[in-house]
Amino acid sequence: MRRMIRFPSFCPIHRLIAAICLMLLGALPAYAHPHVFVDARAELVFKDGVIVAVRNVWRFDDAFSAFATQGLDTNNDGVLSLEELAPLAKINVDSLKEYDYFTYLRVADKRRGFKLPTEYWLSMDNGLLTLFFTLPLIEPVKVGKDPVTLDVSDESYFVDITLVKDE
Repeated sequence: MRRMIRFPSFCPIHRLIAAICLMLLGALPAYAHPHVFVDARAELVFKDGVIVAVRNVWRFDDAFSAFATQGLDTNNDGVLSLEELAPLAKINVDSLKEYDYFTYLRVADKRRGFKLPTEYWLSMDNGLLTLFFTLPLIEPVKVGKDPVTLDVSDESYFVDITLVKDE
């Protein structure tokens, strides 16, 4: 003999409560995940024994590179020149200022500030966009007994920055 399982029928108020519970479950916080991937190198620039700048080289992932460069080949020769990429390079460094260029230099746990980039440009090689920019320090740092720490990262994890060895 077969047994039938009966589910209770919900009255309108129970349906409303169930719908609200489902909506609240759908409103859980989203976990951060990167939208842009960067292979980065960072170099401390010395002059007369003091640190005067940080030089960054960021190679972007293929998806971001393709998206960011759409329509930039103004002469339609199939090659993105430094001149064609110059406006995008400016947009990049201007927008990175808001995030301290994701570059943090600390001496004896005291954070040091940067001036605006003095030199910057973009290049395109094998479908990957690479941003080069140098950040001069507001005050040069004499290296001594205090530890110097350089960090290049995005705490919000929108940009996944991986420091790589020189190639």
